[in-house]
Amino acid sequence: LDDDQKISVPLNRLGLPPGTIYHLWEFWEKRYLGRVSSRFQIALKCPSTRLVAIVPERSHPWVLSTSFHYTQGGVDLQQVQWNAQRKTLSGILMRPAGVSGFIYLIAPKHKTCSLEQIAPGVYRYPICATSPRTRWRVKFSEVKNPGASSEAFGGTPAPASVRNPGPRGRGPQRISRSKLR
Repeated sequence: LDDDQKISVPLNRLGLPPGTIYHLWEFWEKRYLGRVSSRFQIALKCPSTRLVAIVPERSHPWVLSTSFHYTQGGVDLQQVQWNAQRKTLSGILMRPAGVSGFIYLIAPKHKTCSLEQIAPGVYRYPICATSPRTRWRVKFSEVKNPGASSEAFGGTPAPASVRNPGPRGRGPQRISRSKLR
């Protein structure tokens, strides 16, 4: 196959249940491909490959991908959990100290955070491992009227805290929004 192609991928052929909505993330291009429920199409410029994470939609924020490893969180994240009372998504990054990259998060329309929004409902969390097991946490807030804004997923993010253990074990540091840009 030497010609560029557009490939159609039916989700049921991947063993995914029908009627479920999924979010797609392309690893090599670091790009959100959108929401799908039955199939998606992807362009292949030959010779090339695509590596797409297919993540089921949830009623709360969740990890979409990472920039660290081609498993997109499969080997580099542990203990990811949503705390509904505290409105926080947290986990442990499993990378050597000093390695930096991104965790990409997806949030429903009624949730927002102070991280950079790179696509509707998709947030980029810059993180640098301070140890082989770096704890991370992102606080989300409710969007008052998610349908009222012309910007998808709620317009301007509300203030929220993002915590990442500081460099060289100096303890947690608050990351301001200005540091994330």
